[in-house]
Amino acid sequence: MDSEIEYLKKLVNGVKYQKEKFDLYLNSEKKIEGASGIETNFFEISSFYKSIIDLDYKIKISLLEAIKLAYSEEIEEEFSWDSNNKVEAKCYYYIENTVFRTVILWDLLAQIYNMIYSLKIPLDKIQYKKLFKNNKKLFNVDNINKYINEIDKTSGNDEWKGNHKFISKYRNTMTHRYSPNLTLYSEECFNFKASPRFVLKRVIEEYSKVSNFIIQIINSEDVREIKEKEKKSLENIYPSIFYIGEDLI
Repeated sequence: MDSEIEYLKKLVNGVKYQKEKFDLYLNSEKKIEGASGIETNFFEISSFYKSIIDLDYKIKISLLEAIKLAYSEEIEEEFSWDSNNKVEAKCYYYIENTVFRTVILWDLLAQIYNMIYSLKIPLDKIQYKKLFKNNKKLFNVDNINKYINEIDKTSGNDEWKGNHKFISKYRNTMTHRYSPNLTLYSEECFNFKASPRFVLKRVIEEYSKVSNFIIQIINSEDVREIKEKEKKSLENIYPSIFYIGEDLI
């Protein structure tokens, strides 16, 4: 059991974003916080990246609490397929919280691709599965599509397959049908709830995977080139308004 906890915590804590990744300095000393009248989507990408860092902080809080509860004595000794005790219900709360926030990470990943490659899809029209399916030649998209379409396989202690499909179905069930964390018998549904540990492993592996896809595109040469182009643009062209630190120019 200790090895399971260590594995899950390692995945959670292994997701690390560089907060200064989009810091941009003029003449190597004045930090530019934002600008208008410029050539690239640099600051739009930066805004999405800052949102991801904020979201990641909240996801980590929920996941670490869920790990603590899922492996507690209360759930170890009192887990029942047909009822939830208070500790178990609290554990599911943190798991559900993470499921919804992890889905948001996929949307933000798609938004970043849309900005980096100027796909010109309206922000409110982006569907991440459709975007990646229709843009297979972009950086790392082949690996993203392979992961999204994995066949379910949950044997062994290593990373399971099909986590994305499982989490998508889990989230859709919560949103449109019933709680997957209850055992239910009726004409409309027949559901045996999964144990908190089972769902937790799947959502943590899903979180780790989508987070690493984000980190890979952010660290790509394509983003580095956008940053360099943006820097040269600001050095040569005086935009209509821009902020350097706390000073408004």
